[in-house]
Amino acid sequence: MRPRRHGLALLGGPSTSPLDRMDPRQRFIQCYSRQGRVGVLVEFGFEKSHTAESAEFTELSRGIAMHVAVLNPQSPRGLLRQRYDRDPTITVEAALAAVATQLGDRLTIIRFVRWDTQSQPPSVLEPAVAMRQRRG
Repeated sequence: MRPRRHGLALLGGPSTSPLDRMDPRQRFIQCYSRQGRVGVLVEFGFEKSHTAESAEFTELSRGIAMHVAVLNPQSPRGLLRQRYDRDPTITVEAALAAVATQLGDRLTIIRFVRWDTQSQPPSVLEPAVAMRQRRG
């Protein structure tokens, strides 16, 4: 059985994955659900482990996850250029940079994903059906 290269990168081994070659050493995923209809995961990268435990980072990461849920950016680059929902006088990139400066760390948004239950017409959505098999 061949070892997974992604797993080796976490232990310091070789990797060919573009995500593993990125400079941030630490990662954090913030999740957010809006009214049970929209779900968001945002992956952040940073270098110092204490960053994820700080109140400033926690507030920013939640704010950005809510921003993605409400404004539905199409890419991380597009997200960074948008006006920040919590403070429309600055961009998301400026908010990220301000917290990075406060914490003395480098913060990046690596990727995000957004699910919306209303993204397709209701006629296309079909409920999942669970079936129980009888054991003979």
